Formats: sequence, C-alpha cells, structure tokens
Amino acid sequence: MPLKWELVAPAKINLGLRVLYRLENNYHHILSLMVPISLCDVLLIEESESFRLTLRSELPAHFSKEIQKAFEPRADGSYDNILYRAYHLLEKDLRAADIPPLHIEVVKRIPSPSGLGGASSNAAQFLLFLNEWLKMPFESLVSLAQKLGSDVPFFLQKGAALVHKTGERLFSLPLKNFSGYVGLPDFGFPTGKMYELLKKDLHAAPNSEAVPKEVLAELLQEIGWLIADWAELPQGIERQVVSKRNVEFSNDFWAVICQYFPQEASLLGKAKQVAQRHLSQVGRTVGTGLSGSGPAIYAITEGQVPLNLAKIRSFAEGGFCWYPIEGLV
Repeated sequence: MPLKWELVAPAKINLGLRVLYRLENNYHHILSLMVPISLCDVLLIEESESFRLTLRSELPAHFSKEIQKAFEPRADGSYDNILYRAYHLLEKDLRAADIPPLHIEVVKRIPSPSGLGGASSNAAQFLLFLNEWLKMPFESLVSLAQKLGSDVPFFLQKGAALVHKTGERLFSLPLKNFSGYVGLPDFGFPTGKMYELLKKDLHAAPNSEAVPKEVLAELLQEIGWLIADWAELPQGIERQVVSKRNVEFSNDFWAVICQYFPQEASLLGKAKQVAQRHLSQVGRTVGTGLSGSGPAIYAITEGQVPLNLAKIRSFAEGGFCWYPIEGLV
C-alpha cells in the first residue's frame, strides 16, 4: 500500500504593507507584518508512478474555475503550478535519494487570487515535506523558496514576523491571540498588475536594503495594541502605545485600488465597515485592512470573540464570502 501524508498550509494576512521601492530585478522592497491564520488548504500526498496534481475545491464556483487552470497538465506532463515548480527544482535530488514520484491532491479552501498567500503556503509546506528526506540546511531551503515567490520564505517558519526586502523575515513578533473575519468579493486583482500600477521608482542607492526608521515606527504604532511582549523585540525598538478604538492598517495597494478601481474600492470599504461594526460590539480595539495586493479584507480584535457569519453576510454587499479566522501566533 502506498504511503500517504497530509500537510496543512495556512493562509496569512498582512497587518500593514508598505512598498518602499522597486529593485533592478523588478522585485520590490517591502515592509510588512505577516501573520498566519486558521484558514488553511490541505495537501494530501501519496506515492505515484509519475508526478501528478489534482484539485478538490471547496470554494465557490467563481474561485474554483480560475484555480482549476493550474491543475491541468500540459502535453509534456508539466503544470503551470507553484507545486510543480517546487518539485522540479528538487527533482534530481529526489531521484538520487530514491524518492518516488508523488501525487498531490490539494483540498483548496484559500481563495486565489486573494492576497492571502495560499499558493505560497502550499509551496512552503511542500518544500518542508520534501526536506524531511533531503535534509538540506535551512538556509538552502530559504534560497529555494525565494526562487518560487516572495511570500514563500515566510511560510517556512511558524508565527508572525516582520518581513522586508522581497519577503525575508526581519524578526519575529510575539502577538496576542486574535480572531475576526476575512471577506472575499467575487472579483480579484492580479498581483503583477497591482505592482505595475504602484509605479515605484527604481532605487539602487548603497543603503537601499535599509528599513527607514520612520516607516518601521509607523507600522509598529498601528500594530502595537496586538504585541504581547515588547521586551522580545530587537534592542532599540521603542514601545508604541495605541489608544484608538479602531485601527486601519496601512497598505500601499489601497490607494491603487481607490484610484484605478473605484467601484471595487467602494464595495471593499463598505465590507470593512460592516465587519468593523460587528466586532466593535465586544468593546475592544478593532483592526481592519487589506491583505497583500487584495482583494481580501479583514477585521480582527484581541482574544476569541463570538463570530456570527449569518449576521455579517446579511449586511455585506457585492457577493462577499466571509470566513471566521484566528491568528496562528
């Protein structure tokens, strides 16, 4: 009987996202707090005669149709899929270690495109799985992850982290437990196009890898109410006190959506307000924002609170799908 494995691949949200400048390779230097959440895909893996990918979608039809394309094999047996690219990067090493070809069935629960990092998380968990056999140093695994996508390295480790450059972890952040909602409309924004619309200037100064202190301070001020222990942060970072009841996490892509997609921006803004009002009833600070380049929006508050999907669905417009979430901190 073939061996079988089950991997859990969590989504993420960005609690603030600043795009600082464009690099010579057309990647962008970012600064963001990324946090894994309880919305997850599942990868079911077993030995096979040849590498195969299949999809079991638990998403609404308009998401499933787009995702299905990545699971349709080409004439040569390859796939336009990040899991295939991950396998292909290590195929020679796997053969040398007598690892058989694999069949991967993805139970898809994270919508795409959404800004929630579902494909990147899938790839990271698959790399960690393959490395159980290959025993590569962690630094080598990070290098492979960077070749697959800028969000992939984040998912190689657990917990929340401040990421910079093209997605590298700057340092981990100890956050308080939180819960809330993620909302997904029936439209999307291609990530590449969104970065083009940002129109960031090329930056090639000698100190171009440095994180501007004022930008870091602004981001930490927005998330300060969720930090569990400031003493665990790197030396020199000052505690930021937030007394606001409602916090909007800054995301540079929000201005792009407002400028180029005003109708969609209106729907997203109304949905954020609905979720914010619903969570505000518990009397704690509520944070709202856009995740990644969108279109996923979220509203979160400290601790575990009663979540009423039926009620929030009745107030939101625009065909939104709502998901209850908890932070995996």
